[in-house]
Amino acid sequence: MMSMRKGLTPVIAVVVLLLIAAALAGASWFYTSTYVGGLTKYNIEVRDYFMIGSRNAVILIANMGNNDVPVSEISIYSKDTGQIAQGTWADISGIPLPGPAVEIGEMARWTSDFTCNTTEECTFFVVSGAGKSQEIVIRDTNSTI
Repeated sequence: MMSMRKGLTPVIAVVVLLLIAAALAGASWFYTSTYVGGLTKYNIEVRDYFMIGSRNAVILIANMGNNDVPVSEISIYSKDTGQIAQGTWADISGIPLPGPAVEIGEMARWTSDFTCNTTEECTFFVVSGAGKSQEIVIRDTNSTI
């Protein structure tokens, strides 16, 4: 009888270690998937940018993520002023967005409400809610540079 108990103890230890390893693996997977999901929740990409009219900047942004991106989660900073640039959101044809978000797989158009401080170019930083930042320089194609 004594020998059977000694043989059973290592088996129980192995089972307990396997259960602990499985619990750690599950916790790690949950944390990683939550973290990565948060980073890719609002995934935007600048597709094009140009100036129109009296040097108003236009930026075309595509939603490449898995969720609608609220326009409140997209910040456009002017390097000239160091502040958030004010502008209006519309679809790519210029019609105001039907809601407060850029839908999955769709593009939106942001047009500045001001003229650039410099006569030939404006520099902007486009930042999404995930913290991804992209610097763009919009040059006036009508300038004499």
